Amino acid sequence: PRFLRHKITVVHNGIESVPVLPRAEARAYLQSLIPELSGGTWIGTVAELHPVKGIRHAIKAMQTIVKNHPEAHYIVIGEGTERATLHTLIEESGIKANIHLVGFIADAAKYLSAFDIFVLPSVSEGLSYAILEAGSASFPVIVSDVGGVPEIIENGVHGTLIPPRDPAAIATAIATMLTDQELRERYGEALRRRIVEKFSLEKMVERTIACYERTD
Repeated sequence: PRFLRHKITVVHNGIESVPVLPRAEARAYLQSLIPELSGGTWIGTVAELHPVKGIRHAIKAMQTIVKNHPEAHYIVIGEGTERATLHTLIEESGIKANIHLVGFIADAAKYLSAFDIFVLPSVSEGLSYAILEAGSASFPVIVSDVGGVPEIIENGVHGTLIPPRDPAAIATAIATMLTDQELRERYGEALRRRIVEKFSLEKMVERTIACYERTD
């Protein structure tokens, strides 16, 4: 109703700082789960294995990436109904040694430090906690330009936004970041500041209290 519009305020979800493990410790743990996982560049996703997360598109993108970056690995932490389908895609990809479905890990965010790049190729997404966690830990992100994602990330400032269902765009974004460490560091720091300034738990509480204190 029109008379309620001026009384509606959006309060974004907030997140506490993510306590990530030291990089070597995080990598060692993931390698203990997947012994064939070697060193090199690690591109990671933390998400439920569900069609809406678009992981199949990242797997297709890796077929392009591995041609020029054979040391690159794509690691997916999470479990779900699409595991069998994704496993088949990996087996048929020709690069199964470079793609790894780790499964569910409790407190997965603390292992983000194992990754060099975080990718979330969702077909649909709200205000993603996975992005907030990656940003809080200062990691460069490549994320689909869907749902609430643009509220967090400005393309080219806090990370790279890509069209959904577009393996070629994912591959281009990954290739660009793989060859530009300075860009990765800049995106990671910019996103961390963005999370602290707009999406911290403190900001959420502050805005929620302000809503209750309004008198208009």
